[in-house]
Amino acid sequence: MRDWSGREPRVLVVGWGFIGAAVGTRLFQRGARMCGLTRSESWRVDASRSLGIDVAIGDAGDRLTVGRSVQGIEHVVFVAGGLDPPTAELRPIDDAVRALTPLLCTLDVIRGLGNVSFTFISSGGTVYGNPSNGPATEPDPARPISTYGVSRLAGEAYSKMYATTYGVTTQVVRCANAYGPGQSHSRPQGVVAVFLSRYLPVLRFRSLGMGQPSGTLCI
Repeated sequence: MRDWSGREPRVLVVGWGFIGAAVGTRLFQRGARMCGLTRSESWRVDASRSLGIDVAIGDAGDRLTVGRSVQGIEHVVFVAGGLDPPTAELRPIDDAVRALTPLLCTLDVIRGLGNVSFTFISSGGTVYGNPSNGPATEPDPARPISTYGVSRLAGEAYSKMYATTYGVTTQVVRCANAYGPGQSHSRPQGVVAVFLSRYLPVLRFRSLGMGQPSGTLCI
């Protein structure tokens, strides 16, 4: 993000799920004037509104909706995902549409404004695939082997293209295994929450494989 020099920036978070709500709430607590755009009502939306955060319900793939949401905005954090990893493997076309259409719509709207910077939240593990030299590090080449990883890497490429071609100030953040309060343990991603939900009540869980890490479980 740009240096706001102590001012209260106006920030829009697109996608008010687990990560989006956490990012938006933390920025709000640090003095940013926050608003959000997300697909549907949820308890996270209700909780954020109770704090005074304006979260609108709408489709980020619609230019008019995005245009209304970015009025007066200085920075956009894009956290709107497609499908979860297992479902993405079964429905790769749907994943590409749901992940990339809102992203491209948002980028295309803000490029015309000229003064809005952008952060794309990507995946910290799936974009790397299976690294040949142990755990992946940031400089390692991105070689995704899953539909989910491919669509996230495509999102990174589009974000960088808008930065290079249209001058949108952009940063890409690869989050790996994000976890924290309010995370669901019933979804097919978010391994830390899943494991903790099995451990805390002293339940058994089954890890498939030979007991050796074969990649990174990540969002």
